Amino acid sequence: MNKKNLIYLLIAIFFKTTFAQDVIINELDVDTDGVDEKEFIELKTPNPNTSLNGYVMVLFNGSSSGGNQSYIAYNLDGITTDVNGIAVLG
Repeated sequence: MNKKNLIYLLIAIFFKTTFAQDVIINELDVDTDGVDEKEFIELKTPNPNTSLNGYVMVLFNGSSSGGNQSYIAYNLDGITTDVNGIAVLG
């Protein structure tokens, strides 16, 4: 499974299981042309100024050579969404 297909699968699973949750992935840019920079993940909550304390964002290597292993985890403690309920990581 290539990286793009894995990302689509993860998004589909995430949306299916999180509509009852407080935090969803609203938008993401996983790869840019050339040098990998400017990638981001945008999180959205139903309410503005929501604390993300207790949440962790775990990123996985979806390439066939990466073995679908987690390569980094971000602790979201101390991050609060803005007046639109959005927080951007990246």
